[in-house]
Amino acid sequence: MENELVRRRRVAWAVQVTQGTSLEPGAYERQLLEEYAQGKRELDEVCALLELAQQGQREL
Repeated sequence: MENELVRRRRVAWAVQVTQGTSLEPGAYERQLLEEYAQGKRELDEVCALLELAQQGQREL
C-alpha cells in the first residue's frame, strides 16, 4: 500500500498541472482527491465516483 506522502505528491502534481484549465478540479473532485491522499479511497474508487457524477450531470 502506498504511503500518504506519495499520494499527496501525486495529488499536488495533478492539481498543479490542471490549474487554470478546464480540467482544474472543483470542490467535489478536490474532496475525493483529499480522501485519496488520506488513504480513505483507492484511485479506482475515485475514478468510478467521478464517472458517476459526470453521468448524473449529463442527465440533467
